[in-house]
Amino acid sequence: MSIKNDTKTFLGFIDEPIEISKNNKEEEEEDDYPYSTKIGGSPIWCAQPPNHLRDLKCNICSSSLSFLLQAYCPLNSLSDYERNFYVFVCPSNECNPLSSGWRVIKCLDPLKEEEEEEGEEEEEEEEEEENVQNEQIEEKAKQNVIEKPVDDWGIEDTDEWGISSSVSTNSTTSTTTESVSNSIDQLLKIRDNAIKEEKKKIKEEEQQKKKKKINIEDDCINEEEIISGVIIPDDKSNQFQSCTLFIEEESIYTKKDKKSSSNKSNNNNNNNNNNNQESDLNQTILKKYQGLESTFGDESGEWSDETYEYVKDRVFSKFIKKISLAPDQCLRYSYNGKPLPMTAEGVKLLSFNQTNNLPPHCSICNSVKVFEFQILSTLISQIKLRDPSDSKKNQLEFSNAFIYTCPNNCFDKQKDTFNNVIYNEETIKIEKSI
Repeated sequence: MSIKNDTKTFLGFIDEPIEISKNNKEEEEEDDYPYSTKIGGSPIWCAQPPNHLRDLKCNICSSSLSFLLQAYCPLNSLSDYERNFYVFVCPSNECNPLSSGWRVIKCLDPLKEEEEEEGEEEEEEEEEEENVQNEQIEEKAKQNVIEKPVDDWGIEDTDEWGISSSVSTNSTTSTTTESVSNSIDQLLKIRDNAIKEEKKKIKEEEQQKKKKKINIEDDCINEEEIISGVIIPDDKSNQFQSCTLFIEEESIYTKKDKKSSSNKSNNNNNNNNNNNQESDLNQTILKKYQGLESTFGDESGEWSDETYEYVKDRVFSKFIKKISLAPDQCLRYSYNGKPLPMTAEGVKLLSFNQTNNLPPHCSICNSVKVFEFQILSTLISQIKLRDPSDSKKNQLEFSNAFIYTCPNNCFDKQKDTFNNVIYNEETIKIEKSI
């Protein structure tokens, strides 16, 4: 399933490792289809990227960044573009707990106008060809009428019927004119029928050609992808093993949880009377978190039956409760939705205000950026290095990485466009590990 919805929440899970083939020179080659969501390997650019993206550097230590994740995120509200995100991280544990140790590049790939133009040209050519064929058919039918010699009807001198013009009478002329008129009507009907049959035949032939063309195109798609991206040879950012990310809607797991919860509800009702005092204590503590509810969409009732140990760190409790539905998730996508922080420090990080913690703004339209997706720390235990012996490159330490993007998908046409593809940088916020 692809991520293509502006309202739903999607979860990403690490799937099977991507098979790496070798070419004739024994060099490793990865599938170069650009519209994919994956972990590690090399980024698959939609077109040749500019030089400054070929070897991204850490803003703190200036070392080369490692490529962590690629996410294909088209939007229903942006139908003219394909959207990709490329996330890079500094391998040093002194840098990756900080936002400055990360870089996020967004790619907007315009839908190919050439394909549309080619389709229009083909339609125009087919129309012209059909018009020419119709003209030829009509001309041929007309010739069949014209080529009939006039003297067949006895109008010419010394005709086949032996009637001379000098002996013609009014009655003969009238009869001959009527006969000629009837015969022409019959020929016109024959011509019209012939045109219809010819058009029908041509239409059937065109349909057969189209079917053959579709079959050929399907065969091409099955044998190899027509769309291909760009992988930089000897890419320095290729430090992690490449794996696909399997995408599913979060609602699948919430529905399962509701079913299991309904089965347990009857058993829990018997124990409610014994927990009244603890519930009162929980309600008192929950008042301290009321300010967070508007930001992160919590409801106090959701936590009313939790134990005291859970309630004293309500943010962590919410985080655990959410991801426990699908513990292996390493990516949460919810365009313009609500992020899921793990700690109270994470809440402060994402509680933007106009004084101490300004919200990220687009440098072009000045709009406040919206949350798009987050990378969870569950990824750290699942990702593997290409070279396991190089322990220095496996020092990821973070709780969550939150990506914010411009809601208008702005870009500077002159500055950000390379090979007809737009590349620009978006905002990332890092919640430190606990």
